[in-house]
Amino acid sequence: KVETGIRHKGYTLVNIIVDVRISSDKPEKTDQLLISFNGRDREAFQIGKITLQNDHYVRSGDLSPAGQYTAGYPKPSLDVRLKNNLAKDISLEKITDLNGVMTYTFEKGTAIQAKQSKHIVVPSFHMTGEYDFYTVTPVLRYTAAGKRHQYSMPGVLYGALDSDEEKIERILKRQ
Repeated sequence: KVETGIRHKGYTLVNIIVDVRISSDKPEKTDQLLISFNGRDREAFQIGKITLQNDHYVRSGDLSPAGQYTAGYPKPSLDVRLKNNLAKDISLEKITDLNGVMTYTFEKGTAIQAKQSKHIVVPSFHMTGEYDFYTVTPVLRYTAAGKRHQYSMPGVLYGALDSDEEKIERILKRQ
């Protein structure tokens, strides 16, 4: 699906919405989108890093969102409340994304007590690379009962809620 935004300084912001099905259990990566025009000519567009993975390896019933969950932020940060559904404490290690673009490492000893909730605030992530906006599934890496696990949090948007004019200005500054 293609959505055309407003025109600003002679540029038009175009959003391309794609439904994707992953056919393997391995991470699928790309940095370009091939578009076929009228089923004939194809053109490649650079779109940044995209990594998709089936979620059955990273989802866990050990944790769940508790209360409100902020899904849109102006910059890469996080403000969530997570509930430990286990009868044992969970030790938090770090939050990453599948591309390894953003990381946050918890201080040693940070944990969510058994059957309790914890408010987690990440004021900013360590970033490798910079993009105009991000759609991310933060992946929490943690230890429970001596074993390492991963939990895919609900997806979040960074910078995508800005006005079209602001997005175009940000893109033009990076050119």
